[in-house]
Amino acid sequence: MKGLIFTTLLLLCPLVSADMSITMQAEHNPNDLRLNWVTSLLNLALERTTEDYGAYTLEPAPDMELARRWHTLKSKKYPNYIIFSTYRAPHIPEFSKDYAIIKFPLLMGLLGYRICFHTKEKASYIEKMLSKGLIKNLTIGQGKNWTDTAILRHSGYTVTEAQGYAELFKMTHANRFDLFCRSVHEIYDEYHSHKDAQGLLVEQTFAFNYPMPLFIYTHKDNHALVERLSKGLELAYQDGSITAAFEQYMGERVKFARLSERTIIQLENPALKGLKSDYARYYYPILDPTLGSSDQYIRR
Repeated sequence: MKGLIFTTLLLLCPLVSADMSITMQAEHNPNDLRLNWVTSLLNLALERTTEDYGAYTLEPAPDMELARRWHTLKSKKYPNYIIFSTYRAPHIPEFSKDYAIIKFPLLMGLLGYRICFHTKEKASYIEKMLSKGLIKNLTIGQGKNWTDTAILRHSGYTVTEAQGYAELFKMTHANRFDLFCRSVHEIYDEYHSHKDAQGLLVEQTFAFNYPMPLFIYTHKDNHALVERLSKGLELAYQDGSITAAFEQYMGERVKFARLSERTIIQLENPALKGLKSDYARYYYPILDPTLGSSDQYIRR
């Protein structure tokens, strides 16, 4: 009888859902601030869905190399593990049946606008090549297996690869190549606070632009997480919260880039072949239409 009463009480008691524990990738370098915005965006989406899905925790995973991140995702070592990658990046292993993609472009189009670092010693040579329309005579430093590397080479640019993020700064200072190109939000943070960027100049006349959405990847079995993040991102976008946060966080970074005063060189991203472009509806209008013009864009 006591067992029956206890069972009845359990059935009558409201269920208290446990926190959704989410683990996200961490960056190797403590000076690397690129995930600050993404973390803010995730919290915004998760807060929008607490009523339906309950409380949550969002913690960084231990530092790990790219290959180990994907192995960790596949093995489900951490609950609700998420990593961030551009679509069909060269470093993504071939096990697509094991992961799900949340196709909200986390940088809202900003990631594809690239402006470049160079040294004082390279300044006059770079200016000369650009004035003659010989931009493809310039060498560009990028990371091994970075999406940018494949995009630039696809368009006929000469790329020198480095093994990692920190190594690229060292090679730039050593004049191992002419330009080290970074996203608008990355170059702002690096120019102002990254110790390895000290002494470098920012090229002022052009910017590359190519479609390169950054998506969330997680294991396909994390159904509740995929549903929650997809819903939360959509809600936060529709009520204007994401746009307002983007303007607050990225406003100074976009202003620093002076994109409307630059020639924009548009490049194709071959990795996006076959991907529906509906993700682009979330893009923020990076260029001010009152300053830019249609002839500002060229294809190379």
